[in-house]
Order: sequence, then C-alpha cells, then structure tokens
Amino acid sequence: WRLARQLAAEHGQAVRLWVDEPQAFARICPRADPAAHVQSLDGVEVRAWGRPWAPVAAADVVIEAFACELPEAHRQAMRERPSLW
Repeated sequence: WRLARQLAAEHGQAVRLWVDEPQAFARICPRADPAAHVQSLDGVEVRAWGRPWAPVAAADVVIEAFACELPEAHRQAMRERPSLW
C-alpha cells in the first residue's frame, strides 16, 4: 500500500492495487470499503481480487508481491501487451 501510494503521489503513475483480503486491507487503510470491488484511495485504484478473475487490461509494469499467483488469463494479457513484470 505504501509503494502504491508513493508511485501515485510522488511519481504521478497510474497505479492499480489488487487486494485478496479487503477486510485486512481496511485495517491498514480505514477509509477503504471492504465491500467495494473497485475504489479510488489516495490516487490509487484499489480492486478486490475476485474469484473468478475479472479481466482487466494489462498494465505497462506489473509488480507481483507476497507470493501471489497471477491468473493465467492475466499473464496472457501481459504477454500480448507486453508488460514489464
């Protein structure tokens, strides 16, 4: 969350942050709505990591953290773009 906010605020980057546990995210960002699928907080687009995966356009740069496994559909979209992963 800190990196996402910093990239948006200090570097003017469009940032999308996926969270797999919205309730846990709301504890570190009390303004977050754990029921929202998509929200904008501090210039960061925050999305719930749903199952099944909701397709979105691949970003120019993707940072994978905390040993998450990107869905194959999104990895394919990143190959087609291509994205820097």
